[in-house]
Amino acid sequence: MKKLLLCTILATTSICFAAETQQDISIDMPTSASSVNTQQITTKKAPKTMDSMPINKNFDKNDVQPIDQPKQPEQLVGSNSATWTPKYLEIKGFKNCLSVQEYRGWEGYCMPEKKTDKCPKDSWKSLQKMNLVPCAKG
Repeated sequence: MKKLLLCTILATTSICFAAETQQDISIDMPTSASSVNTQQITTKKAPKTMDSMPINKNFDKNDVQPIDQPKQPEQLVGSNSATWTPKYLEIKGFKNCLSVQEYRGWEGYCMPEKKTDKCPKDSWKSLQKMNLVPCAKG
């Protein structure tokens, strides 16, 4: 019985792999070695692999394509992206100009609507140009 079942399985898999170019394959095989009932197995041809997308002939592998994101080069300082620091850290007396606000469990600087008395005028003007996060009202 084991030999019959093994031969049936081997024959089924061989036919399935060998008949790759046919559209449909039908195989009648017994459902168990002691039974006369048969079950029909239908397999379909495997789908073709998709053709790859065409690449522009003028494409330069070293040229990084821009992504639609706003560019704010004045926001970060440094040449190594792993160690970038906020640009406002270069402004003298920035702590006297910016407010501190809690954002979902962490604190960060925000740009108040009005200049404080301790904030130098030059520092305030520089910080206003940086498009910093405005402080929440209230």
